[in-house]
Amino acid sequence: MCVVEYLGAFPDAVLPHGNAKKASEYVRTDPLVLEAVKAKLTVTKHPVKRTYDELKDEVDDDVARPRDKKQVGFTLHLTLNAMHDGSIGLQ
Repeated sequence: MCVVEYLGAFPDAVLPHGNAKKASEYVRTDPLVLEAVKAKLTVTKHPVKRTYDELKDEVDDDVARPRDKKQVGFTLHLTLNAMHDGSIGLQ
């Protein structure tokens, strides 16, 4: 086992990596939010935009809602593929 300690100073401004389109900090979506999106999509069968708008209006906290319509659409894509393949889906 080896323990390593960083002795440098943390930079004042954290810059995005070279491929980043926005200069914002990455925050992972809570898995409970993804499960809520998946449940809403499978139960209601509504289009992505309507599902996103409904989920966005249901909660006040930004951390507890999907990031954007693209995320809801990708969750739908994963869910449909999982149903088609017979696999579990989102973990």
